[in-house]
Amino acid sequence: MTVFRFKQFAVKQTDSAMKVGTDSVLLGSLVKAKYPKRILDMGTGTGLLALMMAQRFNEALIDAVEIEEKAFAEATYNATQSVFSNRIKVVHQSVQEFAQTTDEKYDLIVSNPPYYEAENSFGIQVQNRSHARHTVSLSFDALLESISKLLSEKGMCWMVLPTMEAERVMAKVAQSGLYCTHQIAVHPNPSKAFNRIIFCLTKTGSDPIRETFMIKNEQGVYTDSYREVTWPFLLWNK
Repeated sequence: MTVFRFKQFAVKQTDSAMKVGTDSVLLGSLVKAKYPKRILDMGTGTGLLALMMAQRFNEALIDAVEIEEKAFAEATYNATQSVFSNRIKVVHQSVQEFAQTTDEKYDLIVSNPPYYEAENSFGIQVQNRSHARHTVSLSFDALLESISKLLSEKGMCWMVLPTMEAERVMAKVAQSGLYCTHQIAVHPNPSKAFNRIIFCLTKTGSDPIRETFMIKNEQGVYTDSYREVTWPFLLWNK
């Protein structure tokens, strides 16, 4: 059994195609929201973001949607084994189906969605990983349509994507009735250009706040900023 241990929970990731990674850890750490009561994790994978949201917002109820069967089973296990089990519900369904069958509106949506639009990808040998990384079953248009339907009027949707894919999503945002209000350009280190964007979508418009975030310094050591924001979750040595 492969388990990634955090301070307040553990993530079993033996069967899930997408393992615990920096993208989700950083997204879960940087999300900004004011006391959300209902939270949705779209494409939960192992359930990591749902667990992080449960830890951060201790009165919120969290729904976590996952279409891939093995990931759903693992997310369910991780949620039920956690101290947050009474507040997390894992749903075995596609995001599109969930959006069409629920009347719930969410104050906060989080997602580390598929990376590459299928027509622009070269395919991945492992089918489960392909579904996790590619928009085989969830196009960016369908993703935005679902967000627009599920988000409450004052809600916020926070996502992380590689730069090119994030820019492609944001180019489609206006057509879906959403607005990008926050962008965080994530740099691996000072010598490399940013390769991820964490961004926030809402139903009300404003000029986007733009920030940068550095994961490691010139020596390849995690920055104080990264250690600070992930400190509540990761088992850093003192």
